[in-house]
Amino acid sequence: MSIYKILLLWSSALLLLPNCYAQYQTIQDGAWSDPASWLNGQVPPGWGSPTVDIYHTIRLNQDYSANSWQLHVYPTGSIIATACQRLGAYGTASQIINEGHIAVGTLDYAGEVHNHGQLDVSYINLYGSAQPLLYNAGTTNFYSANFSGRSVLHNYGHLISDPSLSCSAQAYGLNFNGDSLLNHAQMNINTAQISATFFQNDSGASLLTSGLLDFNNTYAYPNA
Repeated sequence: MSIYKILLLWSSALLLLPNCYAQYQTIQDGAWSDPASWLNGQVPPGWGSPTVDIYHTIRLNQDYSANSWQLHVYPTGSIIATACQRLGAYGTASQIINEGHIAVGTLDYAGEVHNHGQLDVSYINLYGSAQPLLYNAGTTNFYSANFSGRSVLHNYGHLISDPSLSCSAQAYGLNFNGDSLLNHAQMNINTAQISATFFQNDSGASLLTSGLLDFNNTYAYPNA
């Protein structure tokens, strides 16, 4: 294993250290908007940079977005949209760490998403100039995914396009127009349009498509 991969795994492990001082923590299963779901009855506000810990099954019954907020879904926790609700962040210092299950209509993010559990999203949209990141070491299922700006995608797990997740009007498949796409495990997607500054498909990794695979202005690094 290269030193680059070791450093990536080490930094990811540090991110999984528990946050004992989250401002908003769940205390029971329930709806996101219900004060009874939260410690001291405090529902995370849709502004500022709150820190949020999810230990239970929370129904996302409304769109939620804040600035550079921090979300940690623990192995016992889940966020499940009741319809096609949106989970978003417009601050570049925002971060999601998922060790449980997140299932939402849209994930609209300018920060970092670290998935070590299961992520089911109809439309993933990572954008911005501060290198927004999707680090996938679990399973990410999506209908449509768009990476723009200086986006980075590191896949160490399973990244799969799923037609059953279609609750958005976006085109089915992957559109990557960002900085770097590194695949170290399995990508199984319908169609992919890749305009990456840097692309690498590791030795032993698989990139499977059932439709169009289009590379444009992309530097493909030899298998490691």
